[in-house]
Amino acid sequence: MADGNGTNGTNGAGPGKPNGGKSVVTALVEGSKVVRDRAIEEVKALKQPEKTDVWKSVLRVKHDETPRSRALGVLSNVFLHLHPAKVNRDAVAYNYTWGMGGMTFYVYITLVFTGTLLMFYYHPSKVVAFRDILYLEHDVPFGKLLRNMHRWGAHLMVIMV
Repeated sequence: MADGNGTNGTNGAGPGKPNGGKSVVTALVEGSKVVRDRAIEEVKALKQPEKTDVWKSVLRVKHDETPRSRALGVLSNVFLHLHPAKVNRDAVAYNYTWGMGGMTFYVYITLVFTGTLLMFYYHPSKVVAFRDILYLEHDVPFGKLLRNMHRWGAHLMVIMV
């Protein structure tokens, strides 16, 4: 029996009212409030990205100037955690490392440069490879020097690494 409120005497719950007796309009209004609140949170995150967890995990977070805090800053960062938090001063001394990282990088750059230039003259096929090497060594200006720089650079790279 209807009681004037359209509830059929069941305290608002009925087959025509989803969401535990709430009307469709009420459910839509509450749903729109949830969507609006989420949108506001996203806008706040866009205005202050440094407060998001993604920002903190990718970039360095400022900590106190204590050794423990600096180590925490390194270990809590995506990129910085690949390197050790502490390095002994003697471990990076030039007479211990001989500058191997810098020299290896220089040889790598040389190999990339000479390899790119050699790529224009060499075709890796059985038929023309030997002819390309002969052409490179005898007809191309500085071709023999270029090929030997690449060859010796490759040997040095293996030795240094």
